[in-house]
Amino acid sequence: ELALKAFRKLKEEFKKEFREFELQYVASTIVVPLVKSSLTEWVPLAGKNESIPHLTTFTQWKDILDEEANQLISQPVAGDPMPAYHTLVWECWVPVIRLAIQRWHSRQPDPLIGFLELWRPLLPNWILQ
Repeated sequence: ELALKAFRKLKEEFKKEFREFELQYVASTIVVPLVKSSLTEWVPLAGKNESIPHLTTFTQWKDILDEEANQLISQPVAGDPMPAYHTLVWECWVPVIRLAIQRWHSRQPDPLIGFLELWRPLLPNWILQ
């Protein structure tokens, strides 16, 4: 919560410097461990109510870390730094979801379909491919 407030304030009050010094990358190095620890007890396919706090967290960080140009990336280019928000999703969200999908029963598709529909607006395009 404190990191969120600090980086939101930096982005709002020092827009030019935030971009110039690429502070979104600094934020992602601080935020990834915090968000990872908040997801340890999460059961993603347990239903919408289980996801709401995490949807809120990712929405808030997307607003801070993501830039419009990054939303069009279809696949990260090897050697280029991954956009900060994409790193957050890749490092925090993907491992939890990968594990949930491994435990998922494919004969009951509704929980996974509902989950992905809920999260789709927050995910980089290449994650869903």
